[in-house]
Amino acid sequence: MQSIVKEKNLAWLIVYQGSFRITSYFTEKHLERIADLEIKESIKEEFYQTKPSRKLIPMSVLITEKEQVKDALSMILFKKGLK
Repeated sequence: MQSIVKEKNLAWLIVYQGSFRITSYFTEKHLERIADLEIKESIKEEFYQTKPSRKLIPMSVLITEKEQVKDALSMILFKKGLK
């Protein structure tokens, strides 16, 4: 029996000199659950203020310091768990 693995784009990566940005896209049905994510409140606030692009709302984490990687990983793991 052959297993079918469904591929999902979890995030986009943009590399700058000295930093990088990771962005994932969510729909309105995820708004409530995003409030419970263990990420900085400033990231959530920016997300909630961002206007949707069609049906998707971008959440971005700018990484300039090692400690910020935790927020990006939380966002990606959350996205991975969505159906």
